[in-house]
Amino acid sequence: MVMQIYLVGGALRDELLGRVVTEKDWCVVGATVDEMLAQGYKPVGKDFPVFLHPETGEEYALARTERKSGHGYHGFTFHTGSEVTIEDDLCRRDLTINAMARLTGDNVLIDPYGGRKDLQGKVLRHVSEAFVEDPVRVLRLARFAAFFPDFEVADETMTLLQEMAKSGELANLVPERVWQELGKALSAEAPQRFFAVLLMGEVLSILMPELVGIQDGLSIYIGQVVQVLEDVKGRFAAIWGRCSLEALQAMDTRVRVPSAAMEMAQMVSKHGEKVTQLDALSAEDLLAIFEQLDIIRREDRFWQWLQVAQVVHGVTVDIERLQRGFIACQQVDVAALQAQGFFGADLGKAIHDKRVELLDGALSV
Repeated sequence: MVMQIYLVGGALRDELLGRVVTEKDWCVVGATVDEMLAQGYKPVGKDFPVFLHPETGEEYALARTERKSGHGYHGFTFHTGSEVTIEDDLCRRDLTINAMARLTGDNVLIDPYGGRKDLQGKVLRHVSEAFVEDPVRVLRLARFAAFFPDFEVADETMTLLQEMAKSGELANLVPERVWQELGKALSAEAPQRFFAVLLMGEVLSILMPELVGIQDGLSIYIGQVVQVLEDVKGRFAAIWGRCSLEALQAMDTRVRVPSAAMEMAQMVSKHGEKVTQLDALSAEDLLAIFEQLDIIRREDRFWQWLQVAQVVHGVTVDIERLQRGFIACQQVDVAALQAQGFFGADLGKAIHDKRVELLDGALSV
């Protein structure tokens, strides 16, 4: 069989939608691993043969079929023989809008599962019943809903989510993969739809039970968060910072959240309510908060905490007042205090007292 190379997946989908294509994925039919290596492709796939093009660096995967042989994302046996057709490969994909292909040098769209029709109808629909075999597809579906907010999940696909919630297969999700999809969803145009799909699919209570207690109005709240906070860390902290520290600790075992994002959520959970008092606090009390949040050494972290905490508690803080206070705290001349004979614990108290004095003056302006 002659080697054939097809453009597949997200690149073709986005091209048909008129969106900017940033990455291209290719599927190779009628080739073997040895033939790919002979042509200079560099192998990178761990679970199945994926190669990087020697010049463009784009990914080329051998067409493959898969068979469920275990649990979770890795519970599959793959076959990549040269007899595998492009239709065979497309059959294993998650959604119809991702299951289209076009042969290099040809304008004919290969669309055996109605992907183009679903693009036009703005529908997210599973390709086959095999959707239920991979729990990651639940998160991928929800993530696509966040990136395509005008698309609706097909009723029959939502039914599959509900079946997966009852099957126990979601317990096999790998924490790293959960964050991979969650992190992408939080960067999307409408992250609230990610959570809405999980809720409608009856899987939110399984994957993120700490949100169940605050699920009323969750979509509206996340919509407000998105308008104010642009980065993933801040959005994560604004959503999960409303949870208890105990809930965040439990989540950390199920979702491999990056340490900076989890730390910010914990800061908001533990200290967030203090944002409602900042404008009325005395110099002594404000300095206590500065010290608790380590503002002197980690200024950037403090200002992000402040931004997130304002969103969580629905308040607006006098930023200029806080900035004056922070600058005042930085003016302490430690060397001068040492020259006056302060050392050890006495030096620490002297620094604290001097900061209170300078802070009090700054707040009185």
